[in-house]
Amino acid sequence: MAFRVHWEGLKGRKLTSLNPQPRLVPPSISKQDAADSMIVVGSKEIVPGLPEIVRKLTQPVYEIFDFFTPTAQFIDTELAEFRRSRVDR
Repeated sequence: MAFRVHWEGLKGRKLTSLNPQPRLVPPSISKQDAADSMIVVGSKEIVPGLPEIVRKLTQPVYEIFDFFTPTAQFIDTELAEFRRSRVDR
């Protein structure tokens, strides 16, 4: 499966986290308006490899925020928060 992601309208935006608790997210603002990424993975790799897939897909967008490199724990926590917020709706 191929996943392609395009973000736009990023210029001037501040990097934040889904989790309201204090995080190790640098106070940076994007000076670039768009970012793109793409990854090809086998369908059986998606569930067990989701954190790594998300890391690879989101790396280009994080890079426009002063080259912020999220840790594996950061990605895991953000995914857990996203899943929790989707269930609460």
